[in-house]
Amino acid sequence: MKWWFVALIVIIAVAVGTGVSRDPGYLLIAYGEYQLETSVWVALVFLLVAIFGVRLGQSFFMALFGLGARWGQWRQNRAKAKSQRFVQRAWSLDQIGEVDRATTYLETLVSDKDWGSWASLMLAKLEGQAGLQAPSEGTALEEAATWLAMNHEVSEGQFEKAYALSQSLPKNPITTAKALDIALASNDVSVVQKALRASTQFEALPTDEQLMLIIARAGSAGSDELRRDWLLLLTRLPRDQDGRLFSVLSAFSDPSLGEETARALAKRWPTAPLFLVYGLLAAQHPEQFDRPLKKLRSKASNEDALRLLDAARMEALDPEASLQAYVDLASRVESRLLRHRMLVLASQSGQGQVVARMLEALV
Repeated sequence: MKWWFVALIVIIAVAVGTGVSRDPGYLLIAYGEYQLETSVWVALVFLLVAIFGVRLGQSFFMALFGLGARWGQWRQNRAKAKSQRFVQRAWSLDQIGEVDRATTYLETLVSDKDWGSWASLMLAKLEGQAGLQAPSEGTALEEAATWLAMNHEVSEGQFEKAYALSQSLPKNPITTAKALDIALASNDVSVVQKALRASTQFEALPTDEQLMLIIARAGSAGSDELRRDWLLLLTRLPRDQDGRLFSVLSAFSDPSLGEETARALAKRWPTAPLFLVYGLLAAQHPEQFDRPLKKLRSKASNEDALRLLDAARMEALDPEASLQAYVDLASRVESRLLRHRMLVLASQSGQGQVVARMLEALV
């Protein structure tokens, strides 16, 4: 027995002895005709003995009937069930982009023996993403159920129902991007327009893949009007997509409507690739493009855009001059369509291999 424990017992005994000698106190317990009179110190001793006896009896019966192991197992299972609920809620909230709320559960799980490592990894993954979402109604499980129901409707091809479900979820980059994906899958211009309007509050949206899908939808549209509506949904031109845009604009059966659409896009982004597209279209339909082209020149962002516009227009009349202009600009303008036109004109003039080596050097 350690000395400090012995010293503690002695101090307690001296304190109790001093208290009893000074004033033993008085305690009366009455119930009906029965009365129990004793001193406070004796009652305190009986209380301690009773507590000790109950604990001793509890241990005896638990050992006799194996209740101790069962009680410990029950408490362990209860703790595990609680941890699993927290894991489920943290994962559900992470899936729907509720980073702040997921972090609250993960911080509780860090000290858990079974889930601590997973919670630490999840917290590391979510680091720097908190604060992007607005508060929302409902519990994490209800929101996760809505997310799963939405995905089920998508798998069934019920895009209208799926989009409606997406609108009841908290607004953050993950849920907004998913809503835009569903809108694009619905192939409905008006629904996509709503989804794009909602995505403007997040810089990363729409993604290049989503914009490429909009161009693809325009390419497969059944009418020029629908093709125009799809193209005007573009919020920017994704990298290396000027060639696909040119193909879609070339597919307009009404050159005037195609010119209006191309001019609207070139005014929106007066960059060299867009002016190259417009110039190539003008070479195909000079009657519809020549007059508005003169006004469009003043919108060019730089001299390179104007040079590409003129070179594209003059391909049929002076292909060598156009090729030379393309070669001069290739190192400054990032455009897949420009490189394609270089190869086409070089092949026609017998310089295909030279230009091909030049393009390889640029890459």
